Amino acid sequence: MSNIQIAVLTKVSSKEKEIVANQIKEYADKNKIPCHIINTRRAWISTNDVERGLISVSDKEGNKVDFEIPKTVVFVRAGVLDDEVGLALLSTFEKAGAFMINNRDGMLTCDNKLTSALLFEKFGIPTPRTAYVSNEKNLKTALDKIGGKFPVILKTLTGTQGVGVIKVNDYEGLV
Repeated sequence: MSNIQIAVLTKVSSKEKEIVANQIKEYADKNKIPCHIINTRRAWISTNDVERGLISVSDKEGNKVDFEIPKTVVFVRAGVLDDEVGLALLSTFEKAGAFMINNRDGMLTCDNKLTSALLFEKFGIPTPRTAYVSNEKNLKTALDKIGGKFPVILKTLTGTQGVGVIKVNDYEGLV
């Protein structure tokens, strides 16, 4: 019997299973560690017994998994932040005292480029010159702050793997 068990919270958005979640599961299986991939789009907390240190997660297929909180390690993948159910599952495990690999605050911080950049600056972590634009009136000031030359890279506050990233070659394109 294993001293730990693993829960991987993820939002599987296609018929293909999430790669990292599968890698964790394969490693756990190889090492005889109970591991459960929880699709937060299909699951909910069916038991939350804090006094006994037990959380049960059920899903739409009728499966139910019991997690003994003192021996549970929870890996949190980015898609969990996309809806209230995912956030609720994440918060329930965290508040119950499970060992979290990526907690709620960390995930929310990393999901927002502005928050991340401000923390990098606060702690002296080097980053490219950065300016924040909330409306068209701020464009000239922001451009001056980063050196005033084109091309520049424009990013939305959220998005990963290149989603929301645009190369801008001139002021007209920036507007």
